[in-house]
Amino acid sequence: MESVSFFVDPRLGRGTVLLGASLTVLGFFAPFVRATAGHRPQIEASALEVAIGGAVNLWLTLGVALAILWILWRRRSGTAMRAARAAIFGLAVGGALPLIYTSRRIDLVAVADRADVDWSWGLWLMLVGLFMAAVGARRIGAD
Repeated sequence: MESVSFFVDPRLGRGTVLLGASLTVLGFFAPFVRATAGHRPQIEASALEVAIGGAVNLWLTLGVALAILWILWRRRSGTAMRAARAAIFGLAVGGALPLIYTSRRIDLVAVADRADVDWSWGLWLMLVGLFMAAVGARRIGAD
């Protein structure tokens, strides 16, 4: 039975999931949204700032990424990782839902305030990371 001893070891199908979860954590702290309204100055915020500012559901996305990393930390054998495939997939899909919901809410508020909203690279980094984790969950623990 094969196992890995080093946390960031990409063998046994861990690489894609590990990279995806790491990108999601990085994206949470990166610029998330930029808004401009009339003569007011441009506002830029990370998902962390948006979560602190009231969109508390965004904490779920960070929690999902950390939970996936924790699963990779605890499960080192191929058998243990295969047993976590469905959990990792479900977490990755569930982590995208707060991003979609909050993005829609921000768009609706921007329309009501006649503001322009531009989505920054942090949002796309988190979505790509969660997508990678979901796709990689299929191969995790594979020999």
